[in-house]
Amino acid sequence: MSGLELERCCNPWEECCIKFGKVRGRQTYFCKRSKRRFVWGGKWNKYSYKWFYTVINMRNNGLSLREISRRTGIPFSTVRRFVKRYLVTIKTDQN
Repeated sequence: MSGLELERCCNPWEECCIKFGKVRGRQTYFCKRSKRRFVWGGKWNKYSYKWFYTVINMRNNGLSLREISRRTGIPFSTVRRFVKRYLVTIKTDQN
């Protein structure tokens, strides 16, 4: 199971989950068992894989992270995270 998937118990109808406020108008829940806050039916990633590959292609073409951020409108920290995730994937594939 990847880190972004909800555990089997995490849904609003389980005894371990309680309402936990709202974020941007959406109801959030807290799972007492896994000690995680979540939005039921929410999206985990704001940017699709299309943006991820766009950033990687721009980086491979020699653009700096700041320039990629300016051109795409994606925050610098997200661009840096995309590139770091890509580099880690490359290193693990080579071993």
